[in-house]
Amino acid sequence: MNSINRGAMHPLLLSIASIAASLVVARPAQAIPLHDNCGGAVNIASFPYTEVGDTTSLNQQAADPLPSCGNGSENLWYRLQSASRVSVRITTEGSDYDTVIAAHRGSCGMFIELGCNAEIPGGSGDEAEMIVPLDAGEVVFVQVGSNSGNGGNLVLNIDEADPEHHTAVSLEEIILSSDANPLGGTFAELRTAVALTRRDIGFASRQYAVFQRDAGGAIVTVASSGSPSPVGGVFSKLGEPSINANGTIAFYGRVNGGAVEEGVFGSSGAGVFPMVLKGQAAPGGGNFSQFGEDVALNNNGDLVFRASAAALPVLTEDLYTINVGTGVGALLAQIFANHPCAGGGGVIRDIGSRPRGFDVADNAPVVTFYAKGSDGDGILAASPGIPATAIACEDGPAPGGGTYRNLNREPAIDALGDVYFSSDITGGIYTSGLWRRAPNGPPAIAMLVDGWLLASGQTVESVTGDVAASSNGVYAVVGRVVGDGAAIIADAPALPGPSAIVAAGVTPGCPGGGSWLRFSKPEIDGTGQLVFVADCASGSGVFHKNGTNPTNAVADTQFVSAVGAGFLPTLPEVNAAGDLSFRGWRKSAFVARCNSVSCAPAISVASSGDALAGLPGSHIDDIDTLTLNGASKRLAVLAKVAGGAGDIRDAVLTMKGGGVDVVALEGDPLPGAVGTFANIQNQTGNSDLAVPAADKSTIAFVADVEGHPTGSTGLFVWTKQGLGTVVMDGDLAPNGGTFSSFNAPVVRKRNIVFVGTGSGFSCVYKVRRAGDPLDVVVCDGDSAPLPFDGTFSLHKGPPSGTSKHIYFGAYVSGAISGSCVFKWTKGTIDVVRCEDDPYIYGNYHRYLDLLGPSNYPAAEQKGKGAVYVSIMDLPDDTVLLAERKGSHYRLLHRFDTIGPSSGGNIRWLPHTPPSMNKKTVVVATELGNSLLADWSILRMELD
Repeated sequence: MNSINRGAMHPLLLSIASIAASLVVARPAQAIPLHDNCGGAVNIASFPYTEVGDTTSLNQQAADPLPSCGNGSENLWYRLQSASRVSVRITTEGSDYDTVIAAHRGSCGMFIELGCNAEIPGGSGDEAEMIVPLDAGEVVFVQVGSNSGNGGNLVLNIDEADPEHHTAVSLEEIILSSDANPLGGTFAELRTAVALTRRDIGFASRQYAVFQRDAGGAIVTVASSGSPSPVGGVFSKLGEPSINANGTIAFYGRVNGGAVEEGVFGSSGAGVFPMVLKGQAAPGGGNFSQFGEDVALNNNGDLVFRASAAALPVLTEDLYTINVGTGVGALLAQIFANHPCAGGGGVIRDIGSRPRGFDVADNAPVVTFYAKGSDGDGILAASPGIPATAIACEDGPAPGGGTYRNLNREPAIDALGDVYFSSDITGGIYTSGLWRRAPNGPPAIAMLVDGWLLASGQTVESVTGDVAASSNGVYAVVGRVVGDGAAIIADAPALPGPSAIVAAGVTPGCPGGGSWLRFSKPEIDGTGQLVFVADCASGSGVFHKNGTNPTNAVADTQFVSAVGAGFLPTLPEVNAAGDLSFRGWRKSAFVARCNSVSCAPAISVASSGDALAGLPGSHIDDIDTLTLNGASKRLAVLAKVAGGAGDIRDAVLTMKGGGVDVVALEGDPLPGAVGTFANIQNQTGNSDLAVPAADKSTIAFVADVEGHPTGSTGLFVWTKQGLGTVVMDGDLAPNGGTFSSFNAPVVRKRNIVFVGTGSGFSCVYKVRRAGDPLDVVVCDGDSAPLPFDGTFSLHKGPPSGTSKHIYFGAYVSGAISGSCVFKWTKGTIDVVRCEDDPYIYGNYHRYLDLLGPSNYPAAEQKGKGAVYVSIMDLPDDTVLLAERKGSHYRLLHRFDTIGPSSGGNIRWLPHTPPSMNKKTVVVATELGNSLLADWSILRMELD
């Protein structure tokens, strides 16, 4: 038996092994001395340490903390402090009662629990185990107690766990959302970050702005990401604006560093002012706690917005009205969620399901809105003091017979309070149409239906989308016309009747050249002024048309303003004076070069609006995801491309330095096969699988295809030599059967590893390049290694790996079963960890790559002689970054702690796992309660 403090024998312990060995009859352990008080904790500065004794007569201290994983009575206290960095293992193996171990940082009576454990996996259920890492000079208090309310014979052992672990030398914010954007303004949302090399950091950012164009054509920036807000701080995110006849604009804004975090703001040409703010009293009780991004403002100054109010019995998001004609106003009414939806819609569960899901009449606070109901969706109307009434409900009776199906989620209301909406029809004489109905009035009447001959000479093929309405009988709607495809169909005083005033197949086309491709929600006023958003072969933009005058571009993707070029304009509004309001946003890719002290200003690599070499007339429309390609400082990017010969198309792009190359483009022919790429972004209906994998000069991705004689999905690889096909569904698998699907691949040292499924089972495969035979790593039904005696059932999530090993998740069925991560090395499979293994401080955890397809790719990479993993903590789903050496883990960072410089709690973004490169870790985070920025990119350097 080991002694206390390496030779200092404790007088009240049965600690003389020679005496114990000489006894014929076993004697019970004697009572533990009084270190059952935190203030009398035993100091332990070297290891190993052993203690054995009876804990049944210990004093219970009222000030003892309650461990998070157990009861913690009959507590003993130990104070661990080491002169050098070390990890220690604490166990109660051999004890005859139910034990619990908890580790704390702080001082007696003022502890912060680091972790807790009450059971060793695979043990008796009574024994506990904990790994506690200690930095040099760090003090950790350990509490060992009873989990069953009574003590027993304790056997406690504390010893060094594993060789020295690495620690985080620094954790710093290198990029904040308030930093200057090289394209103008400041960064807004920082959602992805990758460690290209130890010093090069790649990331993507989205930036917002609200614009106004007056009747003379001048465009001004009302607000943008990084511009000052009237409540202090700066704006970070802006919603779609709404404009009325007086030229007043209303818009949602999120604020960083101000007196309030969000609200609805206005502008009337003399600066931005607050309309409704977070914390303001809400009718029905409580205060506004959260706002939706959609607003509507009418000519009477009635503002309608979505918001939640705290202190109500149930936190819901409702519609509210306020009159802001003077910039002050009083709240008038609200429409509660859970309000009955008369006419078959059941109970309202959600008001509006996307921005602009409602509209307000020109001169009165009569609101129409789309609502999701418990028995079906519906379109309703309401005004202050008058209950909401159903205009139309899913499966409800429709004009011409049959029932409504697929109600459009963008209803409109005219100056008289009549509601306009489009819908498909099932079982009637029409299949789709535009309908008008007054609240509490007669049944809906048809304004436009399929088959009608228009004054412009075309025939309506279908009514498909968004609706706008102004004075009585003036409307515009997105539809299709026979022979000309997509169109905006409108009726207004300036027109001889319903006419397709803009159509895809009609020349002249877009003002910038080429044909129209796609239209978004139009807006129209009583004089026939029309504005809309459209995609053209030459770009995307906001467009304006007045009567029979030519269509002109208000702003497009090359638009230059106070916040830079490359903005994608979105839903505009127009008033009778010709004033327009619209929002723009831009997603761009950047690279920042850092040294050990700081980072240089970020350089723009690619941005929405940038032209693409080799694709004349095309440009980047949106940059979605960046993935790691470390050795060559190259980025692999999932994006959308606009222009060229077709609509906006999915694309995989690769970037290095200032060049952007197209790896694959929706609609392009397959490499070496019949058919074309299709739906690269969301193949097989799972966007989590769409992210391309990259390493060195190799990029691998999965995409849907069209026109292939046998397959609909394939796995493809790009190298400097070009694009190749690795495997298609329908191809013969090397171990029998045919492939049916593929999960996202990973690339390590140019080796492509992926999970393929076919003929009822899945396997992990690896291959070097296109055309090489596939090597089988492991399959469903293969025998699992000891201590398991069953067979594998693979997790369908992506495998991970290093240059020599492949890690994969699987469930093992058999007498001993469980979900674990396994490591394959040259045909040998070992158990790495299982989902109930303890980590560092002892809580059980689950690993992200055990969860199957999810927003967490397998985040396990090798660097400096250890494997770094991201793990999820069971009690609160906190994500951790840890280092594994041997069988134990050391916490590098817990992503719910205080931010390094700007303050606030770090919030891990579910779709953004850490990116690791040798000794550098990079993660994009959102910071709560921050005084400087809501979004940040953190860099952690390891020793």
